[in-house]
Amino acid sequence: ISPVPSALPTGCFENKHLKAWRFRLQGAMIQTFAMGTYDLVGECACHGYFECLDCTEASFVYKLNGSWVVSSQGCESENMAVMIKDVDALSPFEAIGIWLERNDSALFVNSSSMILEYFVFLSGSDAQSSRMGFYKRIGDCDERPYFQQINSDDDIDYLYYNMDRSWWYVGSYGCGSTFVGLYSSISDVASPFSITSSWFEWDGSSFVQNDDILVSASDNLLSLAPSPSPSISPAPSISPVPSA
Repeated sequence: ISPVPSALPTGCFENKHLKAWRFRLQGAMIQTFAMGTYDLVGECACHGYFECLDCTEASFVYKLNGSWVVSSQGCESENMAVMIKDVDALSPFEAIGIWLERNDSALFVNSSSMILEYFVFLSGSDAQSSRMGFYKRIGDCDERPYFQQINSDDDIDYLYYNMDRSWWYVGSYGCGSTFVGLYSSISDVASPFSITSSWFEWDGSSFVQNDDILVSASDNLLSLAPSPSPSISPAPSISPVPSA
């Protein structure tokens, strides 16, 4: 588990809200030069500024005019190659929607296969120990990042948001299901490592509060973690979330 770097340039950007600082962009069909692993290196226009570590060309991620953009020219350049429109996202980890790539005609087209990938680590539960471990972002669910468990010897679980209740869930059936083993109390946050409210776990007979459960960033896994198994089967030890 890696902390956010403390030795960053000072200015109007406050990195205290960031719980992670490394991500991977992948899946572009046109602007492939910008695909790679990015690290937080400073600030740009009062937001985080990220530089690619392993792209085929120099590449930077920063916020510009309400979008998170990717450009080879760096901070505040409007000559971007890739962008995602999300005015409310304070960091690229929170950006939701479809990425857009610039094509040969300088028009932006949907890139539905592109994703900003990062990992989180779920810990602190004995009753739901099989659901602890590393989760990889695989897409979006209810306008929040959607995660799938990796390195599991048991059934694969998912970490996702439920917009109707403003709760985060962990369960085997994935996005939309309320049959889960863990849920957070009301926590309308953009990413799970920003959850500050309590988690509740199924102990075999009821949901009980467990303040030791924590979702942390795991930046060091981007080059180490294998892809999750495609084989998914339901786990028997789950229960519907209480209605009140």
